[in-house]
Amino acid sequence: MNITILAVGLRGDVFFNVTLANALIAEGHNAFIASTQDFAGLIEEYNVPFRPIKINLREIYAHFGGQEIHMSAGSVLKLYRKMREMAGPYAIQLLEECLAFCREADLIISSPIALFPAYHIAEYLKIPLIYAFASPYAPTKQFPSVFQPFQRITLPFLNLLTHRIEDRILASFCRADAASVRERFALPKMARNFSYRRMHGRYIPTILSLSPQVLPPPSDWKDKVWYFGYLLPKEKPIPLPTEIERFLSKGSPIYIGFGSMNNILKKEHLEMVDSVLKQNNEQAIFMIGGSQFEPGQYSSRLLLAPTCDHSLLFPRVKMIIHHGGASTLAASLITGKPTIIAPCAFDNFFWGVRAERIGVGPRMIPFGKLNERKLQKAISAVNNTPRFAQRAQEISRELAKENGASQAAAFIIRYAQNFSINE
Repeated sequence: MNITILAVGLRGDVFFNVTLANALIAEGHNAFIASTQDFAGLIEEYNVPFRPIKINLREIYAHFGGQEIHMSAGSVLKLYRKMREMAGPYAIQLLEECLAFCREADLIISSPIALFPAYHIAEYLKIPLIYAFASPYAPTKQFPSVFQPFQRITLPFLNLLTHRIEDRILASFCRADAASVRERFALPKMARNFSYRRMHGRYIPTILSLSPQVLPPPSDWKDKVWYFGYLLPKEKPIPLPTEIERFLSKGSPIYIGFGSMNNILKKEHLEMVDSVLKQNNEQAIFMIGGSQFEPGQYSSRLLLAPTCDHSLLFPRVKMIIHHGGASTLAASLITGKPTIIAPCAFDNFFWGVRAERIGVGPRMIPFGKLNERKLQKAISAVNNTPRFAQRAQEISRELAKENGASQAAAFIIRYAQNFSINE
């Protein structure tokens, strides 16, 4: 079976698909990942065939004001408007590139950002489509849409309403382009209630890189969403830089990093962190890859470091402070470390609340409201609440028993082999 994986997006959207691809290849299938050029090295490092998508998401993101997108996180409508503005001019180009990679495919697996081309191409080619997401973008009464920051809604009907609104907004993205593409492909016109979640009268299955230990499956996801454990590959151990090793020799520090969101960091954030470390007699390694800052010793307490292997560094720190990226939270749980989340945008708020509810850290602090007092209080809470570390270690032991990749691959193969179109 020929499988095209359209993994377009941030690192978290690409990284777990490497594991998925290798699991499918191990079962004797031909799989490759089509992604943007900046992830070529990451994908090929794990011996997965790579096909380049020419669109440069980082340039597009910067052109449309990346920092403004992050700061729009508190306003759902503003965030969606900005995303629509970004997507519009590039929708057809992305579809044309993806189509070229899918013509020989028997199955398409798509990340969230590739959803627009993947859906219409799969319907045109009459082949199965499976969504593969790092976060639970799927309707449920149990929690709100992961794209909105108000994650403490407890009323089931309101939770479901947020998902339905998101569906309508998603369907409106590039609708004129979608209508043009469907006319060209001789596909039925989009109905007023069109949804990217359904095709051929059935729900499109979604695979998640997620453990049931972190999010027990909602009952209304039956036969819609599947997950069996995290799909993160084992990072190939590249020795930590000498300056990090030297810093670690002084004792177990705090890890701080905001991953793909690092471009919002300002000098006052470093000053705030350094001040809190001094007050608490702590040390920290701050991952600043992708920011405006250069690696180096900021003070005797704070080391600014380039991006490095989480699997080597996380076991040697005492706690992890991060933005709430799905993959960063997964890495912190796998290594059994308590976590403090300062969400920036997108699904970060969902993971911030989830970390609280599974008991691995204190209440999240939205990045826009982060200050010395709140950061100091959160660090003190982790230091003085042993149950956070204990719970993280309990979850780590359970995660070690899972084999999510092989089970996900088995489901994908079974679904594709049984796929048929009800005309």
